[in-house]
Amino acid sequence: MTSLKKLGAAVVAVAMLSACATTQDGQQTQAEATGLGAVIGGIAGAAIGNDAGSALAGAAVGGLGGYVVGTAVAQRKQKYVNLEDYYDAQISQLDEVNTQIVERKRQANLELTRLKKLARNPATRSQAVAELKSAQQKNRELLSLSADEIKVQRDGVAQESKGSKLPPAKIKAWSTKCDEAQKNIDELTELNDQYDSAKYL
Repeated sequence: MTSLKKLGAAVVAVAMLSACATTQDGQQTQAEATGLGAVIGGIAGAAIGNDAGSALAGAAVGGLGGYVVGTAVAQRKQKYVNLEDYYDAQISQLDEVNTQIVERKRQANLELTRLKKLARNPATRSQAVAELKSAQQKNRELLSLSADEIKVQRDGVAQESKGSKLPPAKIKAWSTKCDEAQKNIDELTELNDQYDSAKYL
Protein backbone atom coordinates (compact mmCIF):
# COMPACT_ATOMS: atom_id res chain seq x y z
CA MET A 1 0.00 0.00 0.00
CA THR A 2 2.88 2.37 0.75
CA SER A 3 4.24 2.41 -2.79
CA LEU A 4 0.74 2.89 -4.17
CA LYS A 5 0.24 5.89 -1.89
CA LYS A 6 3.52 7.34 -3.14
CA LEU A 7 2.40 6.72 -6.68
CA GLY A 8 -0.91 8.45 -6.05
CA ALA A 9 0.91 11.47 -4.60
CA ALA A 10 3.23 11.50 -7.58
CA VAL A 11 0.35 11.47 -10.05
CA VAL A 12 -1.24 14.43 -8.28
CA ALA A 13 2.09 16.25 -8.17
CA VAL A 14 2.55 15.78 -11.90
CA ALA A 15 -0.51 17.95 -12.51
CA MET A 16 1.23 20.81 -10.69
CA LEU A 17 4.45 20.62 -12.63
CA SER A 18 4.92 23.15 -15.39
CA ALA A 19 8.08 21.61 -16.79
CA CYS A 20 7.74 19.23 -19.74
CA ALA A 21 9.86 16.19 -20.53
CA THR A 22 12.77 17.18 -22.74
CA THR A 23 13.08 14.01 -24.77
CA GLN A 24 11.33 13.69 -28.10
CA ASP A 25 9.63 10.52 -26.94
CA GLY A 26 8.42 12.26 -23.79
CA GLN A 27 7.00 15.21 -25.71
CA GLN A 28 5.18 12.89 -28.08
CA THR A 29 3.72 10.95 -25.17
CA GLN A 30 2.42 14.15 -23.56
CA ALA A 31 1.00 15.56 -26.78
CA GLU A 32 -0.83 12.40 -27.77
CA ALA A 33 -2.27 11.81 -24.30
CA THR A 34 -3.36 15.45 -24.00
CA GLY A 35 -5.06 15.37 -27.39
CA LEU A 36 -6.91 12.15 -26.64
CA GLY A 37 -8.01 13.42 -23.24
CA ALA A 38 -9.35 16.62 -24.82
CA VAL A 39 -11.38 14.67 -27.37
CA ILE A 40 -12.88 12.36 -24.75
CA GLY A 41 -13.54 15.24 -22.36
CA GLY A 42 -15.19 17.29 -25.10
CA ILE A 43 -17.54 14.47 -26.03
CA ALA A 44 -18.44 13.84 -22.40
CA GLY A 45 -18.97 17.55 -21.74
CA ALA A 46 -21.27 17.94 -24.73
CA ALA A 47 -23.27 14.86 -23.76
CA ILE A 48 -23.77 16.06 -20.19
CA GLY A 49 -24.25 19.78 -20.78
CA ASN A 50 -25.72 19.63 -24.28
CA ASP A 51 -24.04 22.88 -25.32
CA ALA A 52 -20.78 24.17 -26.75
CA GLY A 53 -19.65 25.65 -23.44
CA SER A 54 -19.90 22.28 -21.73
CA ALA A 55 -17.98 20.68 -24.58
CA LEU A 56 -15.18 23.25 -24.27
CA ALA A 57 -15.03 22.82 -20.49
CA GLY A 58 -14.99 19.06 -20.87
CA ALA A 59 -12.21 19.29 -23.45
CA ALA A 60 -10.13 21.45 -21.11
CA VAL A 61 -10.53 19.07 -18.20
CA GLY A 62 -10.00 16.01 -20.37
CA GLY A 63 -6.91 17.55 -21.93
CA LEU A 64 -5.44 18.24 -18.51
CA GLY A 65 -6.15 14.68 -17.41
CA GLY A 66 -4.56 13.31 -20.55
CA TYR A 67 -1.53 15.55 -20.07
CA VAL A 68 -1.08 14.35 -16.48
CA VAL A 69 -1.15 10.70 -17.55
CA GLY A 70 1.09 11.34 -20.56
CA THR A 71 3.59 13.22 -18.43
CA ALA A 72 3.58 10.43 -15.84
CA VAL A 73 4.47 7.91 -18.56
CA ALA A 74 7.22 10.14 -19.97
CA GLN A 75 8.73 10.75 -16.54
CA ARG A 76 8.70 7.06 -15.71
CA LYS A 77 10.55 6.19 -18.90
CA GLN A 78 13.23 8.78 -18.17
CA LYS A 79 14.13 6.98 -14.95
CA TYR A 80 15.42 3.92 -16.77
CA VAL A 81 18.51 3.46 -18.89
CA ASN A 82 16.82 1.15 -21.35
CA LEU A 83 13.37 0.07 -22.45
CA GLU A 84 13.66 -3.40 -20.93
CA ASP A 85 14.26 -1.97 -17.45
CA TYR A 86 11.27 0.35 -17.88
CA TYR A 87 9.10 -2.59 -18.97
CA ASP A 88 10.22 -4.77 -16.05
CA ALA A 89 9.43 -1.97 -13.59
CA GLN A 90 5.90 -1.55 -14.96
CA ILE A 91 5.21 -5.28 -14.76
CA SER A 92 6.51 -5.29 -11.18
CA GLN A 93 4.21 -2.40 -10.29
CA LEU A 94 1.21 -4.17 -11.82
CA ASP A 95 2.07 -7.33 -9.90
CA GLU A 96 2.04 -5.31 -6.69
CA VAL A 97 -1.34 -3.78 -7.55
CA ASN A 98 -2.80 -7.19 -8.26
CA THR A 99 -1.34 -8.71 -5.10
CA GLN A 100 -2.71 -5.95 -2.90
CA ILE A 101 -6.19 -5.99 -4.42
CA VAL A 102 -6.45 -9.80 -4.33
CA GLU A 103 -5.46 -9.74 -0.66
CA ARG A 104 -7.94 -6.95 0.04
CA LYS A 105 -10.71 -8.95 -1.68
CA ARG A 106 -9.92 -11.91 0.57
CA GLN A 107 -10.04 -9.71 3.67
CA ALA A 108 -13.23 -7.98 2.52
CA ASN A 109 -15.09 -11.26 2.11
CA LEU A 110 -14.18 -12.32 5.64
CA GLU A 111 -14.91 -8.84 6.95
CA LEU A 112 -18.36 -8.71 5.37
CA THR A 113 -19.33 -12.07 6.81
CA ARG A 114 -18.30 -11.00 10.32
CA LEU A 115 -19.85 -7.52 10.16
CA LYS A 116 -23.13 -8.74 8.71
CA LYS A 117 -23.57 -10.92 11.79
CA LEU A 118 -22.82 -7.96 14.06
CA ALA A 119 -25.21 -5.73 12.12
CA ARG A 120 -28.10 -8.12 12.69
CA ASN A 121 -27.63 -7.88 16.44
CA PRO A 122 -29.15 -4.66 17.88
CA ALA A 123 -26.52 -4.65 20.61
CA THR A 124 -23.62 -4.54 18.15
CA ARG A 125 -25.26 -2.81 15.20
CA SER A 126 -23.68 0.61 15.81
CA GLN A 127 -20.22 -0.94 16.06
CA ALA A 128 -20.79 -2.89 12.85
CA VAL A 129 -21.95 0.17 10.89
CA ALA A 130 -18.94 2.17 12.06
CA GLU A 131 -16.56 -0.60 11.02
CA LEU A 132 -18.33 -1.00 7.67
CA LYS A 133 -17.95 2.71 6.91
CA SER A 134 -14.27 2.68 7.88
CA ALA A 135 -13.50 -0.41 5.80
CA GLN A 136 -15.44 0.96 2.85
CA GLN A 137 -13.39 4.15 2.89
CA LYS A 138 -10.14 2.18 2.94
CA ASN A 139 -11.39 0.17 -0.03
CA ARG A 140 -12.17 3.38 -1.91
CA GLU A 141 -8.67 4.73 -1.29
CA LEU A 142 -7.06 1.56 -2.60
CA LEU A 143 -9.40 1.49 -5.59
CA SER A 144 -8.67 5.12 -6.44
CA LEU A 145 -4.90 4.68 -6.30
CA SER A 146 -5.11 1.45 -8.28
CA ALA A 147 -7.29 3.06 -10.94
CA ASP A 148 -4.77 5.90 -11.31
CA GLU A 149 -2.02 3.34 -11.78
CA ILE A 150 -3.96 1.47 -14.46
CA LYS A 151 -4.52 4.70 -16.41
CA VAL A 152 -0.77 5.32 -16.52
CA GLN A 153 -0.03 1.70 -17.34
CA ARG A 154 -2.54 1.55 -20.20
CA ASP A 155 -1.16 4.74 -21.67
CA GLY A 156 2.30 3.19 -21.49
CA VAL A 157 1.05 0.13 -23.35
CA ALA A 158 -0.57 2.34 -25.98
CA GLN A 159 2.66 4.27 -26.53
CA GLU A 160 4.80 1.15 -26.82
CA SER A 161 2.32 -0.36 -29.28
CA LYS A 162 3.24 2.37 -31.78
CA GLY A 163 6.48 1.11 -33.25
CA SER A 164 8.23 0.29 -29.99
CA LYS A 165 11.40 -1.80 -29.82
CA LEU A 166 9.72 -3.98 -27.24
CA PRO A 167 8.82 -7.43 -28.61
CA PRO A 168 5.08 -7.73 -29.40
CA ALA A 169 4.84 -10.64 -26.94
CA LYS A 170 5.96 -8.37 -24.09
CA ILE A 171 3.52 -5.64 -25.05
CA LYS A 172 0.74 -8.22 -25.10
CA ALA A 173 1.82 -9.57 -21.71
CA TRP A 174 1.84 -6.02 -20.33
CA SER A 175 -1.68 -5.41 -21.66
CA THR A 176 -2.85 -8.70 -20.16
CA LYS A 177 -1.49 -7.64 -16.76
CA CYS A 178 -3.49 -4.41 -17.07
CA ASP A 179 -6.63 -6.40 -17.85
CA GLU A 180 -6.02 -8.64 -14.86
CA ALA A 181 -5.62 -5.63 -12.58
CA GLN A 182 -8.77 -4.01 -13.96
CA LYS A 183 -10.72 -7.23 -13.34
CA ASN A 184 -9.53 -7.27 -9.73
CA ILE A 185 -10.46 -3.60 -9.36
CA ASP A 186 -13.96 -4.29 -10.69
CA GLU A 187 -14.42 -7.23 -8.34
CA LEU A 188 -13.30 -5.22 -5.31
CA THR A 189 -15.63 -2.41 -6.39
CA GLU A 190 -18.54 -4.85 -6.39
CA LEU A 191 -17.53 -6.10 -2.96
CA ASN A 192 -17.30 -2.56 -1.68
CA ASP A 193 -20.87 -1.90 -2.82
CA GLN A 194 -21.99 -4.77 -0.58
CA TYR A 195 -20.84 -2.79 2.45
CA ASP A 196 -23.75 -0.41 1.84
CA SER A 197 -26.37 -3.16 1.92
CA ALA A 198 -24.76 -4.65 5.02
CA LYS A 199 -25.40 -1.41 6.91
CA TYR A 200 -29.17 -1.87 6.57
CA LEU A 201 -29.59 -5.52 7.52
